[in-house]
Amino acid sequence: MLSLHFMPDGTAMKSFHAADIVNRDEISDSPFRGWSFDQEKAVFKDAVGILTDKSKTPNLWPVDCAVAIPSNADWVETRNTVWHLLFCRLLTEICFHYRGQHGFSFVFDEKDDNAINALSFYKQAKPLINQFGPGKLDGASIAFMDDEDALPLQAADLFAYEWRRRIAEKIRQPQKRPRTSYRLLMESKRENAMLRCYGWDAIDELKSKTGGAAGFFSAMMNYPTTED
Repeated sequence: MLSLHFMPDGTAMKSFHAADIVNRDEISDSPFRGWSFDQEKAVFKDAVGILTDKSKTPNLWPVDCAVAIPSNADWVETRNTVWHLLFCRLLTEICFHYRGQHGFSFVFDEKDDNAINALSFYKQAKPLINQFGPGKLDGASIAFMDDEDALPLQAADLFAYEWRRRIAEKIRQPQKRPRTSYRLLMESKRENAMLRCYGWDAIDELKSKTGGAAGFFSAMMNYPTTED
């Protein structure tokens, strides 16, 4: 699909980066600066078409964990705290939702700001998960790749962009219709899809019960997600 789309300099598209494409005029170093809106729509249509075509990607399932926290939430210690929580919750959900026949392989974008934390968080999370599901992570591995070279990371980037954007828009612009890309991705969800989100209602309720900070995050690990 990438070879069918061309960059502003005329070369074939090397990789798909949703945010860089959509926000190309605001991102100074976006390689997609100069693209038209028609080019944006065309590449999203083709990329989403691949992810939703079950004959082409029969074993590709969306798996994600998200939380809706206001940007001015001063009870959140750091962004890393939120990332840590979601990472641990995602590991837990994966281990109980799926059966790892030969262990799970986790791959992260090596350029992501949180990549440096992933390994240490994984080491902390593994013994906790083994308490509830002994052996679930036996044979598991964790690796880091450049998303320019890893197509699965680019597919994950597209899905995460659409889902995260929709979560934000439901809060900021509740009357706004879902993007076509998001709607098509959700309509084609496979049976094994696993999307967990702590919505606005869950955050408000948990914060009122715990007062925020450490108690809040401890409660979230045991609180049911409110949206799929």
